[in-house]
Amino acid sequence: MRHQRILPYVCLIAISITARSLWAVTVTDTAFDLTVRTSLYEAVWAKAGPMGLTTVTLSETNKDAMSAGKLYHDLDYRGGRHNWGDEEDTEVLIKRDDSALLEITSHDDRELGYRVVALFWDSAPYFRLEITVTLDKGAEEAAWPITGYDPLLEPGVGVDWDDAAHVGDIALSDDPNPHAVYWTGDTFLGLYADSSKSKARFGDWQANNTVIRLDHGRQAKNLQPNDSNTIAYYVGFGAGGEAEAHALAAEIAAGTPADPRSVAPRGKLRLTWAGLKRR
Repeated sequence: MRHQRILPYVCLIAISITARSLWAVTVTDTAFDLTVRTSLYEAVWAKAGPMGLTTVTLSETNKDAMSAGKLYHDLDYRGGRHNWGDEEDTEVLIKRDDSALLEITSHDDRELGYRVVALFWDSAPYFRLEITVTLDKGAEEAAWPITGYDPLLEPGVGVDWDDAAHVGDIALSDDPNPHAVYWTGDTFLGLYADSSKSKARFGDWQANNTVIRLDHGRQAKNLQPNDSNTIAYYVGFGAGGEAEAHALAAEIAAGTPADPRSVAPRGKLRLTWAGLKRR
């Protein structure tokens, strides 16, 4: 009889362990890069300047949706272009079985410090980036963002410049929210705006590469020393082409998984073997 009374609780524990094993968010931090693995993809963030996203390998196809490109931020101000610098520090703010929240910091070669908060979900083919810029103490007033290259992504795919609205394997749309996407024969990747104030754009980057980008200029703020401003957007990807890339925009707009920062425990469940034996 004692074994029969313990058995249901053992089964509950086994079911819980099985359910947890379906989630697979892991974070690996090395001297050269930061790797986040989920059941859907593996994303690699390079630390060398300009730091940024370099690889998104899809579990379904084992293909890199980045197409050897790179995602980073660039700014043209005070007489020159200034990219993200090297990664300065990385901190895992929250790590759960179904999600991870990371903080990555950097600085350009002038006067702007960057704080990137990246939110990854195991169940979603996209992740969210929040970019906060802080103007250095003692610097002159500066506006951010202002140049439309926050962010930019160099996909390295073929283009046809004859059609301004639809450029070869790159497309822009405002439905339901602004997004810029590109696709290859079997994968797609896109930048999806978090705000309707953003603009989806493409461009010929320094006459040697085509880029997709989000222009957050309408969210610009004049920064005084130690002032900050924040923008946010999503990076989405998957198997397929243009249709799937646009469909993901509607999926993101319909609602994303819970933000672990807003999920507060409603009580604690304390379960011990001694307690099980007493039941």
